[in-house]
Amino acid sequence: RYFITVPDDFNIGFVCCITWVLIEIVRVIRLGRCLYVFQRLSLKENYPVAARVSRKFIGRFPEYELASRMAFRWGQCHYKQAAYLKAAERFEGFAKRYPDDKMCAETLFWAGESFRMGRDVPMAFRYYNRCRWDYPESEAAKYARGRLALPELLVQFEREADLEDE
Repeated sequence: RYFITVPDDFNIGFVCCITWVLIEIVRVIRLGRCLYVFQRLSLKENYPVAARVSRKFIGRFPEYELASRMAFRWGQCHYKQAAYLKAAERFEGFAKRYPDDKMCAETLFWAGESFRMGRDVPMAFRYYNRCRWDYPESEAAKYARGRLALPELLVQFEREADLEDE
């Protein structure tokens, strides 16, 4: 006797809304689980698995506010495994994907550091210079200037200067 008739459009909209909310709840649970697993693996220094978790996280949640931080950590996982060229590749990807992020200066420094440790001095020189030119006031730029004073990078500076003179 107290039935209220509701148009079918309302029922469909209501079901869609509830479905969307449930999907978002599951997404947040997965997101939290990924972050937790990554943190635990990093603390245990299980960097290969932590790198895979980072890759999956960025694949599933590319627009999430912490995706850039996870991309940075992905590069660090490779760096800590002494896979320097893979780390440099990850840091380069970060700089291309998140150029306006506040961690971009650090990323450029770590890209340079990864290339230097991987014995690719010309690329290390370019990334250290980019760090100090693009973010001159950052803490990373100070470290980059220090790295540019290393003997192998001074030799690279002379090579670059000779190329410009020719």
